[in-house]
Amino acid sequence: MKQWTSAIRSTALAVFCILPLSVPVAEAQSLAFQGFETDTGDWTPTTTRVASGGGSLHLTAASGNYYAELTNVDNSYCGVPIDPTCGYGGAEYSYFGFATQPPYTGDYSQSIKMYVFANWPLAIYGGPGVWIDMSPGQPPQTAYNYEGEHNFRLTPTGSSSTGVGVFVDGLPSIATITTSGWYNFQMIYKKGKNPTDPVTTVMNVFDPSGNLIGSITLLDNTYDPSMPTVSGGTLLSQDLQGPGYVWITVWPNGWANDLLAIDDVRADLLGSTTSAGNGAPFQVRYVSNLAVGDSVIDITNDGQSAVADDAPGIITSASNLCVGVYTFDANEELQSCCACLVTPNGLASLSAQAINSTSLTGENPTSLVVKLLAWSTTAGASSTAPPGTPAPPTSSSCNPATPGTLSAGMHAWGTTVHALPTGSPSSYTVTETEFSPALLSAAEYAHITQACEFNQINGSAQSGQCKGCASGGQ
Repeated sequence: MKQWTSAIRSTALAVFCILPLSVPVAEAQSLAFQGFETDTGDWTPTTTRVASGGGSLHLTAASGNYYAELTNVDNSYCGVPIDPTCGYGGAEYSYFGFATQPPYTGDYSQSIKMYVFANWPLAIYGGPGVWIDMSPGQPPQTAYNYEGEHNFRLTPTGSSSTGVGVFVDGLPSIATITTSGWYNFQMIYKKGKNPTDPVTTVMNVFDPSGNLIGSITLLDNTYDPSMPTVSGGTLLSQDLQGPGYVWITVWPNGWANDLLAIDDVRADLLGSTTSAGNGAPFQVRYVSNLAVGDSVIDITNDGQSAVADDAPGIITSASNLCVGVYTFDANEELQSCCACLVTPNGLASLSAQAINSTSLTGENPTSLVVKLLAWSTTAGASSTAPPGTPAPPTSSSCNPATPGTLSAGMHAWGTTVHALPTGSPSSYTVTETEFSPALLSAAEYAHITQACEFNQINGSAQSGQCKGCASGGQ
């Protein structure tokens, strides 16, 4: 965990909204949740799990039967070992329960509920009483600056009539809280269209009833002289990873009796806004009756993630997609995996029977579940291979066991054999449909990639690894 002394953290573009109305929240898939019902997870030791109505604050939990009380570690903000002259604490944080950095599997949110007392006393210098600081996951940094990091600064006025102002990164207030209760502080992270586009962060404040009372949209780009000085840098879309951390910090010694309450700490994938027709990076389909006839899969890259070269009308090899192919039998066992290079406007294809011929168990199942995962090839030898070339397992950018940054632009169709409802077992027909988009959880991502790595290690480059794609359709 890092230590900072700078007082300003901001961005290059900000769009303010103060919205005292109910806003529907997109359906989401949970990546992580800590409601303190059974333990405090990876929260720091000064976090105490208490029963609803109990503890020192005697609050009703935001949900369930428990919440957590945080005890300030005075003078802990400014250095390790603790600097006794600092005046600020803030050593309470969580990585959303992840022991290692999870990958990006789609745009997502991080949020935490904190009980806000509208009559909190003034803080030192009339400034914030506490910061709720969050950062998304990203590659390791070389210094104590986390790109894409932002914070809600809860600034009390000392009176319930004027309440607590919610400031963001030193920018003007986006909300004022005049009624005590559990408030939800959320940050949403969205990639741009291109790998080098800045990540967009949407910061929302919801009241205890779930109404949105304040919002601001920030572009994580620091190169605008009209904006306040920042000590962090630009977070590029290609660097956005899964959930990062939440940190309760810049907490003046003794303020609010060195005690705060939190609940419902979570990270969620956003509701899927990318349909198969828009090139979702994770798609699923099945094939059946392979003993009767073959099924084929055709894949293209619509070019929506294309990167322009310096020459007019030319796009770079970074526009290519690697498409991981993962096939499971009806008993949920990964039979084969491989990856195919698919260039913008190119076409590649696979045969399901050919995939079956490389199954790990040699059982040649008559039906398969086929999962496709697309990621950008911004580096690696395979990014310059001809269209349809099977991706070499040794390539760092096109290995189905270690995918890169997921990217939109993949479209896939598949055929399958169906028995006709005529009563005759020898009557069949062939249908073709588009693959279906799916939300990819961190657990499923780990499952398919680790199972693929198992195949690579134990299949001796023969079994459990399909041979990639052919150029052109079938």
